[in-house]
Amino acid sequence: MNSNNLSTAIAAAGAANAAAAPSQIAAAYASTLGRMPTEADMAYWTGQMASGAVTDIGAAIKASAVANGQIPAFANGGSYLGGLALVGERGPEVIDFNQPGQVFNARQTAGMLSSADLSALIAEVQGLRQQTADMRGALSDIAKHTNGTRAAVQQQNDAGLVIAGTVTTKAVTA
Repeated sequence: MNSNNLSTAIAAAGAANAAAAPSQIAAAYASTLGRMPTEADMAYWTGQMASGAVTDIGAAIKASAVANGQIPAFANGGSYLGGLALVGERGPEVIDFNQPGQVFNARQTAGMLSSADLSALIAEVQGLRQQTADMRGALSDIAKHTNGTRAAVQQQNDAGLVIAGTVTTKAVTA
């Protein structure tokens, strides 16, 4: 491929990115920041995508928001006052979503998980598996009987059986 063809391919890719940029940028802002981008935001990120400097717009917007302090990060743990927060930057972290809450950093979370007695949790999961298996059997029976009822009704409809008449009700006194 000569340099003219390469330049043309790069320009075409940038144009394709620019065409898709507004909807991708709006979606990234909505999911990351909970708001729509301003005109200045849109112009900046559209330019970044068109130039090829940014290919994963969602990750770029999230990284920018964290770097600018728009989303608090909790790699070291700490108090959480509610709202959007970044956790898990250095591995799995636990966050208690009570208002206000506490973020347990990756080291603390690993310690909680390694020292925890998981036997009760394991027993509960095993119990849920058994309940699920039991429900599958019951649902299979229901499906079988429903199919039988459907077939009987279809047979009556095909035979042309017509049920006609009136029902009279009377009150009975004691």
